[in-house]
Order: sequence, then C-alpha cells, then structure tokens
Amino acid sequence: MRGLYIMLACAIAASVTLCGPALSAEKWPLPQPVSVGSLQLRAIRWIDNGYNPVWAPDGSFLIFSRWHDGFFRCQADGSREVRLAKTDGLCDLSPDGKMVLYSAIHTSDAKGRKKRTARGIGLMKADGSDRWIVCEWGAFAKWSPDGRHFVCYGGRNPMRPGQPLFVYDHSGKLLRRLDQSGGSGAWWSANGKHLAYLGRDDTLYLSSGDGTLSREAGRLMEGGSLLLLWWSPKGQRLLYGRTGGPLFCLTPGTEPQTVSEHPAEWPVLWSPSGDRAVVKQAAQERNSFLLLGFEATGEPRVLFARDVGGYPNCCWSDDGAELLYQDGEKLQAVSADGAEVRTVGHPQSLSPTAGLAGRRYYLCSRWREQVNELWLLDAEDGSVSLIAPGYACWNARPAPGGRAITVWAKPGTAETKGWPPLLLFRVDRPR
Repeated sequence: MRGLYIMLACAIAASVTLCGPALSAEKWPLPQPVSVGSLQLRAIRWIDNGYNPVWAPDGSFLIFSRWHDGFFRCQADGSREVRLAKTDGLCDLSPDGKMVLYSAIHTSDAKGRKKRTARGIGLMKADGSDRWIVCEWGAFAKWSPDGRHFVCYGGRNPMRPGQPLFVYDHSGKLLRRLDQSGGSGAWWSANGKHLAYLGRDDTLYLSSGDGTLSREAGRLMEGGSLLLLWWSPKGQRLLYGRTGGPLFCLTPGTEPQTVSEHPAEWPVLWSPSGDRAVVKQAAQERNSFLLLGFEATGEPRVLFARDVGGYPNCCWSDDGAELLYQDGEKLQAVSADGAEVRTVGHPQSLSPTAGLAGRRYYLCSRWREQVNELWLLDAEDGSVSLIAPGYACWNARPAPGGRAITVWAKPGTAETKGWPPLLLFRVDRPR
C-alpha cells in the first residue's frame, strides 16, 4: 500500500469576516477512518489556524499561512513543521518547488520618501532562506507554469482594481509594465508561453510569457460583471466570455470562434489532456452541458449534449477517460468520445467533485440539513462512505500528481470567526 495524502483545508466561506480569534482544534476528535473498495482515508492531525494551503508540485510538502503568525511548511504527513516568514497572506510555489512568492509586510523607504509600512511581494527559497523584496507595493503574484516568469499587480493600493500589471523574470528582475493592463485578472497558459489579461477598456489581451507582443484578442460583450476564462491544460487554446454572454474559443494566432450563444454560468472543465472540454450552461430555464472536442484547426465540435435536472455538477476521472456527471438524483458516466453512457448506482444524491484513482474512485459532495458533506464513492459497485462526519466540507481540489486534495471545511453549521484548522488525511490504496 502507498500513501496518498489529502489536505482538508478548513478555510471559511468568503462571507465570513476574517477577524477575531481562530478556532482551536485541540479538543476536536480526529474523524474515524473511512473506506470504499480497497481505498481508505485516515485522519492524521489537525493544523491549527491555517489557511491558503499550497502543495509542492510532487505533493511531498505543504506551505500554508497562519493568521497573523506567518508562513509555515510541513511534510505531507504533517511532520517537521517550520516557520518560513513572519508575515502571512497569499503565496505561490514555483513549478519546480524551489522558490516561493509571498505577501511581505516591510518598511518602504525608496527614493527618500517617508518610511511607512508597505505590503509588497517577497521571494524566498522553499526552506525560508534568502528572503528579499522584489516588489515594494504589490499583490496577487503568480508564477508562470514554466517557472521562467511571474506577474503581480503593483501601485500604492495593489488590492484595488485598475492597478498596473508587472512582469518579472524568475530571479525577481523587473522586465516590463503592461501599459494596457488595469483590469481585474491575469491568466497564464499552462505551458507558460502566453499571458491573458484584462485591460481597463474591458478588452482581453494576449502577450508572450515575458509580456512582449501584446495584442488585442477579442472585445468581450457588455452586460456581464464577471470574466470567465480557462486555458486548456497544455495551453493550446482558451475558452472565455462574460456571465450573461456567449462563450468564445481562441487558439493563439487565430481569430476567436463562438462556442455557444447561451450564457456559460458555471466553470468550463477541461479534460487532463486538454483535448476535451465541458461547458455547463443555462438556457430557457433549463440546465445543460456540452462535451466539446476540437478539430486540428482549433474549431470546437459538440461530442455529447444533455439537458439535466438541477445543478449539473461533473468531474473527469483522473485519467481523463470518462466524465462523471449529476443528472437529477442519478450519477451518469460518459466516455471521453461521447459514445458510451452508463449509470452509476448509489442510494444518495451526490455531486461529483474530483477523480481519485483511475475511473473507479471519486470524491463527491451532498447538501443535507444546511451542511455540505464530503463522500468517497466507488463508481464500480456504487458503494459510498461519508468522510469526516459532523464537519461541513466543500471545494475539494486534487494536488499535482494526485497525492493530495484541498477542501474548505468547518464544524457542522457552527458560525466561525478567524480560520478553522487544517485537517490532514492519509489515503491508502493498492499499488
């Protein structure tokens, strides 16, 4: 048996005020082990007052923040916990797992200005050594997937929309300011070759990874307030649009193509290979989803379409061979080419969240009595098991390599302030 580690990131919902004393897990019992088929989850430890967990690319260690206490690092089994920096906030680990971008509170004294406390962007090694400030005033730093560059928003109030976007090389050297920027988002392609960002004029721009060759990619329709944009896993194309407007497909170097005139109200879900995409949408008071394939020219084509009851949750198996989706109170599985459909039998009304092992094991959720439960499903025989009874868990996301999962959680329906603890699970499965 080999260990697969799952991190239950017990962060609170966005509506909870981030202030007040944090919850302590000292008196909380660890959930009992659960299993379906040959897969077992076993709770290892609580991590008090933690939030914003970021796993190493190989899942071997975890970096997280403690509210007003700093950035910390521990091994996947929860051992060898050390503090990396005294400030807390958002951080991003480089693709090779060696460098960390992090929120840094420091004293600003550039160019003779009066000294004042500033929140900027720091860069350090993953063991906490060699820390330095790369951006005096900055926020929302993000590595490119190839690790050659990173971007962040700058200006005296980088948390506010309309601030300029800056591009740095991997060593922290400033390359350029993107003058067209000033919108509210920037997205790297999965191969790091392209950067999509929103300008002040509500236009989507594309640039190369170092910020050069910027050009207009397509003007988004008016009437929506939220930009929806998803690069494919290999960076070969992106789907984008605004809530309330049509969805477009863009292959860099070509003109945008319309995928659907109906509004895309839920996230696009790419297959692991990036050659399939699921578009969930609402049209004429019904919910539906489309399974898309792409021609060699990049033109999208519909492989499978289905009107479904309720909220059409779905997820890919971790090998990308099939899609599991919710159709009312049933779970259905459709092959990646859209040709085969099967029913996954089980007594509960579950929403698929993430694939764990091939086409057999999945994490699912269920809303019951004001609590969002997390379940483990064996799609082969339909057996299920409730994970962490008594705790509300949601937003499960597998870590790179499938060795970890992060979810938000809290105890039942309790009102919370501050950050609940992190709960670390070990999952054993056959070799």
